[in-house]
Amino acid sequence: MISFSNFTKMFSYNSDSDFCIEIEFKVIGSDEFVSCFMGKTCNQNNVEYWYGLTPDGNNAYEYDDFEGFVTAHLFFEKNLSEIWDKIEILSIDGCDPEERISFYVS
Repeated sequence: MISFSNFTKMFSYNSDSDFCIEIEFKVIGSDEFVSCFMGKTCNQNNVEYWYGLTPDGNNAYEYDDFEGFVTAHLFFEKNLSEIWDKIEILSIDGCDPEERISFYVS
């Protein structure tokens, strides 16, 4: 499992070029949050943090800053840090989470 501290370090990663961090995850024990995505998208002029919580796109949320992203009460009226122990990361950038995290956190 990836610690919330390492998750935070990963999302502070900056690149000299446009890039995106994309995480597929689920909330353990939930029938509602089984195939979800979250990420960070950066381009020349903008940084955006986002969630895609349902495949139909009806539960998509965008934030201009990391603080707003992690404190949004989207999961059973709790925020991401409050339910972190129930988050199972399935992939990071389409790769094995344990292997990919080392790219962002050294």
